[in-house]
Amino acid sequence: FPFNAYIVRMGPKSQAALEAFPFIQRIEPYHPFYRLEGALLDWLAKDAGAGSNHGGDDDALRVNVVAMEWGPALRQRIAERAEALGARVASNPENGQLMELWVDREQLRQVAALDEVLWIDRWQPVQADMDLVRQDSGAVFLETTHGQCGQGVRGEVMDVGIDSAHQDFDGIMMHTTGPVDSHGTATYGIVFGNGS
Repeated sequence: FPFNAYIVRMGPKSQAALEAFPFIQRIEPYHPFYRLEGALLDWLAKDAGAGSNHGGDDDALRVNVVAMEWGPALRQRIAERAEALGARVASNPENGQLMELWVDREQLRQVAALDEVLWIDRWQPVQADMDLVRQDSGAVFLETTHGQCGQGVRGEVMDVGIDSAHQDFDGIMMHTTGPVDSHGTATYGIVFGNGS
């Protein structure tokens, strides 16, 4: 989504009221296409094989499903509807917005069309993703596509416990005080670290 997009759930009266604001460019349905990771769209484009066997091969895939709301009620509705389609629930924890399903291609298409679903991507084992922030934030795209690497850009982060003498920082505009802490240092480094 562009940075000026926002996902909302609303009825016709709310939509009519919002459409009256001059800064609203348009309101459109949240199409299932928007809810799927690019790699899943590629997977859907492939010809389906002999059917789903929930074995994790090319005909069945384990996916993360993010519900529109926090808590078990909405995820339980998703689980029930997915199971009615023949999908299998791999994980549905008590709290949170995230659940996991085994789906074939047609089941994925139908689950993505549920209004209760915010986002679906491929399941992966738990891992540390700190090194993926530049990809997830779009920084890699900007650098490789437009040659923008952030050189010469200045910015500020307001956080607690920043180690202003850290070797990854080339000068720092700091607005907070307090003991050095890993959180502020990590946050500032993610945004403005020089890579050393």
